[in-house]
Amino acid sequence: MTKFEKLINKKVDREDYNKFVNPIHQKMIDENGNKKPTFKECISVIKRLYRLEMKTTISKQCKFIQTSGNRNTWSRDRWNWKINIDTTWEDIIHNTCHWIEHCKYGSNAKIHNLNSFRIEKRFVEYAYKHKWHLGTLIKATKPKVEVSKDVLMIERLTNNILKKESKLKTTIKRTETLLKKNRKKLKYYQKKVANGVVPKKPSGSYAYKEMATKLNEQYPEIVLFDATRYGEVSNFPIEIELWFRTKDGISKISPRMGRIDFITLLSVQQKKIWLEHIADKRGNCCCNTRKQVYDKMTQIIAKGLVKPIN
Repeated sequence: MTKFEKLINKKVDREDYNKFVNPIHQKMIDENGNKKPTFKECISVIKRLYRLEMKTTISKQCKFIQTSGNRNTWSRDRWNWKINIDTTWEDIIHNTCHWIEHCKYGSNAKIHNLNSFRIEKRFVEYAYKHKWHLGTLIKATKPKVEVSKDVLMIERLTNNILKKESKLKTTIKRTETLLKKNRKKLKYYQKKVANGVVPKKPSGSYAYKEMATKLNEQYPEIVLFDATRYGEVSNFPIEIELWFRTKDGISKISPRMGRIDFITLLSVQQKKIWLEHIADKRGNCCCNTRKQVYDKMTQIIAKGLVKPIN
């Protein structure tokens, strides 16, 4: 056994109790006129002191039984307390101190050693500071007020009406907002129809496809080919070529024929247009998006290389 353990296990003198613990008990007796704690107050003392020392609440297994006569206030099996109705504040605090010491230290707990003395001194000071002996542990019970069923029904119906009115106001406000938006849209479309406003062009790849198709119908001399020569015109990359008119309509002549034969069949003006187109194709002959196809067609039309159908 070490020196520290010997010091802890040394029994405390009676004089120390008379100097530090018993005077506080005497103050409590003088202030409350030697009034004994009730059964509920004893239960509160045990629970609160346990939480103060162990830093946790007491187990729900712990039961409290009220007794009387020549029986001590004590817990013999650790979780079943028997509380005598004639116990005093000094007895309940002192016995609770020994019980908590046993719960905390187990077989190492020694009665009236230094640990026991320090715990009891701390408990007594805590109880006196919070004036347990003057009835602060007793909760003030509110008197029950009997209310008739009709009054409760009136209160319940009033609350229901107020809730429904609030909900209805919210619904009306939401409906008014929707109506306001719809009226605004209606005015816009009425004005649009009256003034003949041109609708906005659709955006995206599909819009460019539609615009390119319309240009192709208007200018049939512009012909689209699959640059890979394997797929349909819808596949990318797409190559743009020019066909030319003859007296019979659109010529079947194409640059895919031999260049010498093709050029001999063209007029002077057609030769000039085709050579300009070929020179322009050398920089960028293929289109990989519908937008590029549309832009290329508009460039050809802007240069005057093709003419629309009359």
